[in-house]
Amino acid sequence: MRIAVTEAGMAFGYNPVTMTSFSPKLVRRHTDAVLNTNGGVFAYCATGRRRTMLWAFEFAHQRAPEDLIQHRRRVRAWTSHPCKSVWNGFTTVGGIIN
Repeated sequence: MRIAVTEAGMAFGYNPVTMTSFSPKLVRRHTDAVLNTNGGVFAYCATGRRRTMLWAFEFAHQRAPEDLIQHRRRVRAWTSHPCKSVWNGFTTVGGIIN
């Protein structure tokens, strides 16, 4: 993937994510990469679940968990909500990017 991205003239960032590694630090690293780009961002994973969860965590301080879950269901990118308790934890500490 790194070769294809760099050959396309884009910067490649590596931010490995597992279902057990979610933390404010990991989400912040992803958010910083998104905010510090001059162009679009292509985030990928095998199923789309982890990149979708990163997106949701970025907005955890702005939206209720139920709103994020409903949005992802509408676009058919996520059909379950395994991280609702984590969202609640993130929102109680004031969110990720304030």
